[in-house]
This record gives sequence, structure tokens and C-alpha cells, in this order.
Amino acid sequence: MARIEGRLKAGIPAELAFDLWSRPEEFANFMGCVIDVQDQGKDVYKITTETPGGTEVWTVKLQRESPRSVRWRSVEGGRFLGEVTLRTSYDGTEIMLAVDYEPRTASAETEVRRMVIPTWDVGGDLLRFRMYAEGVLEDQEVEALA
Repeated sequence: MARIEGRLKAGIPAELAFDLWSRPEEFANFMGCVIDVQDQGKDVYKITTETPGGTEVWTVKLQRESPRSVRWRSVEGGRFLGEVTLRTSYDGTEIMLAVDYEPRTASAETEVRRMVIPTWDVGGDLLRFRMYAEGVLEDQEVEALA
């Protein structure tokens, strides 16, 4: 299993970051390879990802540890793990994202290592998250003034 990690500071409250990462339905707004998320109930979600090797559908269970972390773990097939850890700083929130991925079958491992692992852009996901979250924060501030 390969682990891809990244970290980024964002000028948003940790509560907002936790709220957005706690809603997998939001993932397609900032995670580049996520194309669809469906709520299956009881913190279980079906996440569809697009890679150069094709589409993968994962059923994952979400675990929240407010206000510090959100984790998701596949419940069938190959392993797909993610964790976002949040730390409040004087100028916003430090966000650490880690993604682990292992293919569903041993025969897929060579193809996955060649095509999927390098395409998971954790740094890009974090930058897109910051832009998305700052837009949400700005919308909330405008609504509060109205």
C-alpha cells in the first residue's frame, strides 16, 4: 500500500474545515479524482474515482473525531483509506491529508502502481479544498451581513 501525504495552512476556522471534510458529498468539489459520492446511510458512502486506469467504486465508512480528524476506510474489496487531521493555528487551520490505496486484486497491483498512485494529487486536493472552503466562508460572511 502506498501512502501519499500533504499539508497546507488555510485561513479558515477549524470548525468549517471539519464540517466540509465530514461531508463526503463535498469531496467532488475539491478532490480531483472523485467524480461522485452517494450517501448509503449510517456514515457509509459509495465514492467513485476516475483514474487513467478507469473508474473505481469504493464503499467507505466515515469516522469523525470532532474537531480534530475525519477518517474514511473502505469496507470491501481493495483498501482505500483517507485521513484529514486539523490543527488550529494563529492564522487559521493547518490541514494534513493522507491517502492510502491498495488494489482490489494482486494482479492489478502493477497497473495500479504505474497509473493510479502517481495520479492521486494530494497537494492539488488540498489547494482546491482551501479555495473551495474560503469561498464557502466568504458566502457565510455575506449571508451574516444580510
